Amino acid sequence: MKIELLCPSCRSQFSAPADALADNILDRMSEEGPWYGLAPGETFEEMVRAALSDRGRILCPDCGKALVIRGGGLYERTRELVPCG
Repeated sequence: MKIELLCPSCRSQFSAPADALADNILDRMSEEGPWYGLAPGETFEEMVRAALSDRGRILCPDCGKALVIRGGGLYERTRELVPCG
């Protein structure tokens, strides 16, 4: 399953398979554009889940608004944690 990080304000986005290895995600983020403040983990899903547990939200690197997160079994949890808009 794929996880998508989407900004409802400026439409910045990043997506990757939930089981993508952390090293691959960090490489892609640094090469492709904006850096998202994720937490340590072995996979993309673990990084997103840890960031949500630690901070309650992930902010858009372009505009600073809270991101909407879809996929990877995180949707219901993030609807509770991440303010939209």
